[in-house]
Amino acid sequence: MHKKNIKTQTKKTLIDAVYQNVPVSRSIVEKTVSAFIGQLAQALKNGERVELRGLGVFVTKERKLKSRYDFTLEKVISCEHISKYISFIPSSVLKNTEDKAVGDEQKTENDNHKHCSLEV
Repeated sequence: MHKKNIKTQTKKTLIDAVYQNVPVSRSIVEKTVSAFIGQLAQALKNGERVELRGLGVFVTKERKLKSRYDFTLEKVISCEHISKYISFIPSSVLKNTEDKAVGDEQKTENDNHKHCSLEV
C-alpha cells in the first residue's frame, strides 16, 4: 500500500480537536491528553495490556531470541538482542469503519477498475 498524502495526527492536533468538542479550557484538555498518553505509556512499560473499547488493544511483545554462529560454528544465543515492541490490535468497530471507507472508495473508483485495499 502506498502511503501518499496520509495526514499525520499529532498531539497538538489531537488537543485542538478535543478542545473544539469539549466545553472546557484548553489547559485542562492539554493536561488530560498528556495524562492519558502518560498512563498509556506507563502501562505498556509495565507490560500491561491496554484495551480501549471501540479503538483496540495495545500489547507489549518480545521479539524472539536471535542466534548466531561464532567462528567455531557453535550456535550462540545472544540475550543482548532481546527487544520489546508495542503491538496494536484494532477493534472490530475500527476494522468495520475502515472496511466501509475502503468499500466506498472502491465503489467510486470501480469505473476505472481501480481497487483500494487497506492493510491493518
